[in-house]
Amino acid sequence: MNLATVIIAGSQIHLTDHINILGVTLHKNLTIYNYVNSFCKSVHYHVRALRHIRSTISEDMAKMVSCALVGSRLDYANSCSIYIYLLTYLR
Repeated sequence: MNLATVIIAGSQIHLTDHINILGVTLHKNLTIYNYVNSFCKSVHYHVRALRHIRSTISEDMAKMVSCALVGSRLDYANSCSIYIYLLTYLR
């Protein structure tokens, strides 16, 4: 049986194969494949956006900003993956 919608309290809810909660995309099978894809796109976008200000900052500053952008997203991804691991495997 393949459900497309569910009615809860008189409201029709459309089902999807993934959900985005607080910036983390979870697949219906609790895989984070979609999250990894969106994470890579986000990092690529922000690093490429640095080209708009690159001429106004030094090379060291550009390196520092790009490392901070990527590093903060990696830290967030690691904390989310550990949380998913704890929820999934340590029941």
